[in-house]
Amino acid sequence: MELGFVAAVHKLEDAAPVLRGFFGVLLVLVFIAGVYVFCKRRQLFGQDPDVTDDTWAVRNLRFWEVLLVWILAMALLIEMLFRV
Repeated sequence: MELGFVAAVHKLEDAAPVLRGFFGVLLVLVFIAGVYVFCKRRQLFGQDPDVTDDTWAVRNLRFWEVLLVWILAMALLIEMLFRV
């Protein structure tokens, strides 16, 4: 019974190219999304006249929150590419 289970388990070498391709595509997509957000930052995080307490500090904090999540996503994807 145990031998059948061990024979059915795939080795990491079998899945490594597929995983590298998957994480590589994700890395490119996340990088393009970050470049898009950076290019459109004035439109996305700019001043809104309809919001009452829309100060520079609040807009800057929102931008840095998005930027830090993007940096973390990039770091995790790069780590997964080297780990696999």
